[in-house]
Amino acid sequence: MDKFCGKYSLEKSENFDEFMKALGVNIALRKIAQFNKSQMTISQEGDQITFFSESSFKNFKVTFKLGEDFSDTSPDGRKVINNMYLEDGKLIQKEKPAPGESGKEVTYVRDIDANGDLVVVCTVEDITCKRFFKKI
Repeated sequence: MDKFCGKYSLEKSENFDEFMKALGVNIALRKIAQFNKSQMTISQEGDQITFFSESSFKNFKVTFKLGEDFSDTSPDGRKVINNMYLEDGKLIQKEKPAPGESGKEVTYVRDIDANGDLVVVCTVEDITCKRFFKKI
């Protein structure tokens, strides 16, 4: 998990609008998200991992333990249950709608590239997007 810890700045996204559209995100929020440059900090204290994302639009923070389900609200307002775990050196996040909520299952695969930067592959149904974060 140590290799993921650090602060990252969003550099670019590929197919992000199609990904958000597949999730049912409205056009106004999609337009804001497309041009929003966020920074993400990943940290760990003991077995607690924290993701803190900050931007001019919205900040959010989530703390969790690997391999344990946790409730969350996605940046676009969906109530979800997440589980994150390490597999083959990658940080995998499985997200599903919270009980009683409608929505789709999403998978996020985080990896660190050869430059130490964070690459996130987001998949919903047959739509995949990539987000590239530069380590700062």
